[in-house]
Amino acid sequence: MKHRVTFATASKAAIRVTVQGKAPTDVNRFLLTGHGDEKDMEFEVGSYIADVKNLGSGEFYEYPFRVDASSEHMVLAVGRLSDEHSAWRSIPVQQQSPSTEHNEMLARSNAGLNFFNLRMRMPHKKQWRRFSGSRLENVDQPNITKLVRAGNWSEHPVVGYQFDDDLGNTWHSYVPLFSGGTLLYYREQGSSLPAMRPYESKSEAMVGSLSHSIRDEVSEILSWAAGSSEADAIRSIQHSRDDPWAAAAAALLLIRAGRGNELGSYVVRFAQRHPWMADAGIIAAWWQASRSNETECLTQLSRAREQGQIYYWNSLAAGEQLLSALGSGSKSTPLRAAARKELGRWKRMRSGAVNSGAFVVWPSGDHKSDPA
Repeated sequence: MKHRVTFATASKAAIRVTVQGKAPTDVNRFLLTGHGDEKDMEFEVGSYIADVKNLGSGEFYEYPFRVDASSEHMVLAVGRLSDEHSAWRSIPVQQQSPSTEHNEMLARSNAGLNFFNLRMRMPHKKQWRRFSGSRLENVDQPNITKLVRAGNWSEHPVVGYQFDDDLGNTWHSYVPLFSGGTLLYYREQGSSLPAMRPYESKSEAMVGSLSHSIRDEVSEILSWAAGSSEADAIRSIQHSRDDPWAAAAAALLLIRAGRGNELGSYVVRFAQRHPWMADAGIIAAWWQASRSNETECLTQLSRAREQGQIYYWNSLAAGEQLLSALGSGSKSTPLRAAARKELGRWKRMRSGAVNSGAFVVWPSGDHKSDPA
């Protein structure tokens, strides 16, 4: 006889739950999205372990439970409680930092979580200036800094952060200014590379799912993030001017799930509005490729490399995948040659880069993507 067990999430997150049944082939896997979402399952008497994973943060833990013969209906709460009600306070600015020119280095930091050295600039401009948004701290999470963008963020959307690792190597990354705030932190004690993720739970789920989700979860994640059907979700997210980084994550999720042909022509306008974000151009190129527009696909990729900065690791991989396909599969000999040449530029640009979560961390120095 089987007994009903209800799994309910206690956090505003996308939570995957996997429970191994009695038989090796009896695997129960399901997704819970948002506080209060629940799923009813039936299990025979026995002991079980639920593998619980937060797709946004990547946090994983095991939840053991037992179904007894006397059990009528069990309710199990999974997922960590969110910190949305915890208090964040401003970090006082200790000193003003002068603007830096293109041939100067961004201020560096190798003192753990010291994010006072953030710099921002206008698209396609050489001059960097001090980050004008807010930097917040939380006494309950001392190793995390929350960044909140200023009201005029769209005038200076490119934010760079440069730092040294434990070996003295210098790295830099471009910081996304998510509409609900961005968290910067080190994943574990002694880690050399900082990690980033959105503070708002739905954006966090989309960004984290670039690394942690599987194909059949994409539709549910996007629908939950937009609060509507998947088709409406894609349109509303991609049409949003308020958070281009979340919009890019939604599109990259579809590409990762093998559904890039569903993006729609609006991704071309998305790339036109945000030329400083190379990810947008790569996404538009993917849609052009799905329509067999090889010339426009190659043009989009070249323009993205020349004009923008790459934020997501998935974008970097998608761009190289497209160029490799064009270089080997195009029927046009000149286009194949041009694609191979462009692929060489991308590989030189990527040389030494690593991923930290969903984002790219670049080696600094004589490097195209260097913000200095």
